[in-house]
Amino acid sequence: MTTAELRSRLAGIDEQILTLQAERATIAAQLSAAVYPVLSLPTDITSEIFLQYADDVRVYPSTCDPIILSHVCSLWRAVALCTPRLWTRVERERYRSLEELDNCAHLSDFLGMWLSRTGALPLDLHIQLPSPEAPECGRLFGLLADNAARLENLDLHCPTTMEISADRLGPLPFLSKLSLASANKHVLIPEPLDVPRLREVRLFALILPQWQKACLPWSQITVLRFLNGNLGDCMDLVELTPNLEVLEFIDDGQAFVEPIPGPRVLPHLHTLILGLYTDHDILPYLVLPALVDLRFRDDISSLGPFVEDLISRSACSLTSMAFSICESSDVDAMKSCLLLTPALRKLEVTFYNITSQTLGAVFRALRLKKKRRVPALGSLRFYGCETKVPLPSLVEMLTSRRNEGSLRLFKMTVNKYGATDVPDPGVEDQLEQWRALGSGGLELEISSQAQWLDEYLF
Repeated sequence: MTTAELRSRLAGIDEQILTLQAERATIAAQLSAAVYPVLSLPTDITSEIFLQYADDVRVYPSTCDPIILSHVCSLWRAVALCTPRLWTRVERERYRSLEELDNCAHLSDFLGMWLSRTGALPLDLHIQLPSPEAPECGRLFGLLADNAARLENLDLHCPTTMEISADRLGPLPFLSKLSLASANKHVLIPEPLDVPRLREVRLFALILPQWQKACLPWSQITVLRFLNGNLGDCMDLVELTPNLEVLEFIDDGQAFVEPIPGPRVLPHLHTLILGLYTDHDILPYLVLPALVDLRFRDDISSLGPFVEDLISRSACSLTSMAFSICESSDVDAMKSCLLLTPALRKLEVTFYNITSQTLGAVFRALRLKKKRRVPALGSLRFYGCETKVPLPSLVEMLTSRRNEGSLRLFKMTVNKYGATDVPDPGVEDQLEQWRALGSGGLELEISSQAQWLDEYLF
């Protein structure tokens, strides 16, 4: 055969190989779909499932990761990479170990790779910055500046003093939420930021000089979260934010001795969230006529008089409250507060290392038979129960609330330490009453690791 004939024959064989490979891929895909039916789903359905999975990132940020999905198989990787919404949120937990993240040697490499998959969608970024003097920090700010027009939520943490300036970031036309934290409590904002849509600011353990407080458009802020901060600084910011609707304040535990001017009126504030570590309480310095939701995330044993004064001074009517119960004295404080809020419709209680006796005291405090505390209560939620649940007291409380009140929803989370392996003797009578509550229209939801409890209750 001539050279030309040999080349022609070789080209024919190559063409046959390509045809056979394509046929083989088709058959393999059909076989995989038969063995793994999930692979036969339309790509838009698979994409929507991925998005639902990613929604859990706020609860399980290190496990609900698009990279995990993209490493399962080639089909899932293709679907993940073609779903830009899957990549629009970056959590700090995701890049703790860069060697596991698509071979990224530097954080800027990782972030650049991640952002390249987001198309033109808005971004929600939570970034742990290196030291400002590190070259990597400059590269990261360059990436942020390149994508500034898409930023909706920006959360920055830095180990030392951090500078946030318009020169480094440029205009942020769609930024609605800004969160700043620094290990040494200092952030430099040398000039006003261009953030026309900014509505929520979260400052964690920061000390802000007076001249820096003018560098954010406080008059347009409606949500302020000032965590582990100084009471005086918080009151200064409150003075600058007359349109606040939500205020969260956690004291840094340092005594504040400087005088604070008279009460500040916040006419639009409807939600106040407090975690208080000192006696220098913020409540005496506020007048909140629109307040409907009051939440405590720490010791409440001495707050009864402060709450009474706040309600009286503000002439507000609370419809929602949340308490943290750490010891038996907190139960008495909660009872005192509930007597002040007859219009309350929603109550949440989180428990920390309490005894079964204290839990029973909470149940008894919420019965309607005596002082008729919060008769309009429609939603009751308990979280973090790590002790044995006194079921008779619970059923008695729910029965009184359902029969004589307006309770529609009860939810309780029982952690593993509160989940006994076997039911107590005589529990069947209480469980019958429990089932009657459910069949009578009360929506019941119990999250428990006790298999017998799930089987008996549902």
